[in-house]
Amino acid sequence: MIETFTRAYFGPDIESRLRPGYFPFTEPSAEFEVTCTICRGEGCRTCSHTGWIELGGCGVLDPAVLAAVGIDGEEWSGFAFGFGIDRCAQMRHEIADMRALIENDTRFLEQFSLKISLSWLREFVDITESTEELSRDPRRPRSGRRRRRARGRGA
Repeated sequence: MIETFTRAYFGPDIESRLRPGYFPFTEPSAEFEVTCTICRGEGCRTCSHTGWIELGGCGVLDPAVLAAVGIDGEEWSGFAFGFGIDRCAQMRHEIADMRALIENDTRFLEQFSLKISLSWLREFVDITESTEELSRDPRRPRSGRRRRRARGRGA
């Protein structure tokens, strides 16, 4: 299943691996890693020169974690797992520095513009003004909608 996801999401030239790892609330634990898409496994600054990027982790919950929430760890067990969605986006789009995802630089963000059709919503509400607002370039001032400053009496 992991290989299927890797091939479908990243393409056929990206490998994946599951290897033992450490997470403080699970034991045993494992990490899911893929070939670094920046250097294609050669080693670079993004992957700390390993050729691999960790995308997620998993493990069996430590009984102490269960006990902390009132569950008997002798009777019950649990499994935790998760993916770093930001890391997935970083590797899919070959973004060398993850900080670019949170810096809010419009030059960067405009590369990923998402066009969503809201036509189905028209059946339920009037969205004419809302869609105009969504398609408006936020860098340009609105025409004809300038607010006038309230003036005191006698002005």
